[in-house]
Amino acid sequence: MEARRQKRDYATEFRIVLPDGIVKYVEGIIHHVISEEGELIELVGTNADVTERKRARDEHERLRQLESDLAHMNRLSVMGFLHHENQRDGDGAIDLPVDHRCPRGPAVGRRE
Repeated sequence: MEARRQKRDYATEFRIVLPDGIVKYVEGIIHHVISEEGELIELVGTNADVTERKRARDEHERLRQLESDLAHMNRLSVMGFLHHENQRDGDGAIDLPVDHRCPRGPAVGRRE
């Protein structure tokens, strides 16, 4: 391993499957203890179960992707609505939909 040859600390994450089929994620961290002469004295390491952290990170990424997909579909929907309205009017003007519950103007593109 390159980090071992260079005598620098490193971390790794790996997956294990328990005999009952449960999948766990483990983070391993290795620290090199070096003498004053630059010789490796020992390796000190820890392993920690990071299964819940990994699942939370994966769920966060999944929700972020869903949010992005929903925003994209919303933009396409608005563009399709505007295109349809423009085709129907035939005057070349783009009529923005108005939210009559809020007198501040077009509902499209407004940020609250």
